[in-house]
Amino acid sequence: MNIHPLMLLLTGTTSLKEVLTTNSVKRNFATIRSVINLAIQEHGLECRNAFSKVYLPDLDDAKKRKPIPIENIKEIQRECMSIDDEARWLVALISDTGMRLSEAAGLHVDDIKLDCEIPHIDLKPHAWRGLKTRGSQRQIPLVGASLWAAKRVKETILLVHMPSLDTHQLKALTLTQHQQQSTSG
Repeated sequence: MNIHPLMLLLTGTTSLKEVLTTNSVKRNFATIRSVINLAIQEHGLECRNAFSKVYLPDLDDAKKRKPIPIENIKEIQRECMSIDDEARWLVALISDTGMRLSEAAGLHVDDIKLDCEIPHIDLKPHAWRGLKTRGSQRQIPLVGASLWAAKRVKETILLVHMPSLDTHQLKALTLTQHQQQSTSG
């Protein structure tokens, strides 16, 4: 069977062995449609986009993803805490929150709320990172490894802004802030 290279491009496959879901094909068609619309507009062409009226039915063929086994997640979390660097904080942060990697990587330190009754992430769009959907804006409770990672991020930011602090001073400052919050709340 001879397949035109444009069809492989439109469906996002490199061979006939790969099978994409209808939504993936629709997304690829939308990209091609946009590129052709831009070319028509930019070059002042008097023609119609051949892809503008392509209909793709909903086949409900989305692939069911299997969850990562909890034992694997716990092992990854232990390794993150053992290595204890920025990359592992990011992994630990998403491990207990369900955040997308791009959401966690695009957080601002002020999005991390540790000084309230329930520590959480206030996930919202920023100029440097939007969110996938409107419903993606949310408050995400911090527990377990994600709480550990959020605390490490905040501690590190504090050290960057106040580099003269040593570990004991940082702990004392953090304890003082915690005591002030406990008495005011």
